[in-house]
Amino acid sequence: MNAIFHYGSCVEEGHYTSMCREGTSWIETDDVQVIKKQWPRGAKDISILFLQKNITKNI
Repeated sequence: MNAIFHYGSCVEEGHYTSMCREGTSWIETDDVQVIKKQWPRGAKDISILFLQKNITKNI
């Protein structure tokens, strides 16, 4: 799962960051840095959420 967050009063202004899942960790990126971080509790500023479905076949 990946997400793009917007912090600001409207989409034309503010700051965007993204969070990407890497195994069991989360990586946050912005214009300046890349850091490991926990998923924000009560995240409500998500602009775009990318979901990935993993399908396993039992034979």
